Amino acid sequence: MSRPIVFVDLDDTLFQTRAKCPPDAPEDALTLAARATNGAHSLMTRRQKAFVDWLIATGETIPVTARSREAYSRVAIPFASFAIVSNGAVILDAAGVPDTGWAEVMARDLGAHEETLAALLAQGRAAAETAGIDARSWIVAEETVSTYAVFKQNDGDGTRLPEIADALATTFDLAGWTVHHNGNNLGLLPPALSKRRAVAHLLERLRADAPDRPSLGFGDSLTDLPFLAACDFWGVPARSQLARALDGGSPPHGGGS
Repeated sequence: MSRPIVFVDLDDTLFQTRAKCPPDAPEDALTLAARATNGAHSLMTRRQKAFVDWLIATGETIPVTARSREAYSRVAIPFASFAIVSNGAVILDAAGVPDTGWAEVMARDLGAHEETLAALLAQGRAAAETAGIDARSWIVAEETVSTYAVFKQNDGDGTRLPEIADALATTFDLAGWTVHHNGNNLGLLPPALSKRRAVAHLLERLRADAPDRPSLGFGDSLTDLPFLAACDFWGVPARSQLARALDGGSPPHGGGS
């Protein structure tokens, strides 16, 4: 029997911060999933933990995350295969070693966008200051390669981040770029970078000797949809951004505790 290949997003799919967990969940019902440098660790509910255990036992489970290589190193879930990090910029093997061939491709393709990324960061910071938005921002880099830009509100809300994106759209031609807003996260991804591109590359590699292996995908945000669509089957958490969009914007329903 062909073992399934499972591509799964991490944050807000398999785990979340304590603030996003069910408010009535007792502490002993939550499992540490990832450590944070600011103390806001990520946790799994019992259902999420059971789901993760099932995924790992059943298929070759591969994380697909916006987390940088450093942030991914703080994830406590014992994945035992590849990992796709930094929105597809890096593919790691089971030992955490980057795929050199993929790194060369990304260095070449992302290098063409380095100056634009730096300009977007500077203009976005200026727009935030002009609008009175208290935000922090940075470019996620892997080795010496700039991958994408991130903006977050310091109050943890994120509702004003679209103002920054709107201001940038008046100055830059963002055709082909991915502008991703979900909660307190605004990401600006150049055309060369996508989770789907890395998933397709790895899927082709893993099916070279077993072309009938089924693929499953799981993710929570609208920007996960392209990589999910590259899989044979896919699913989303009930209370996610993607679930709300598919449900026509209706209030989320279902249980996730």
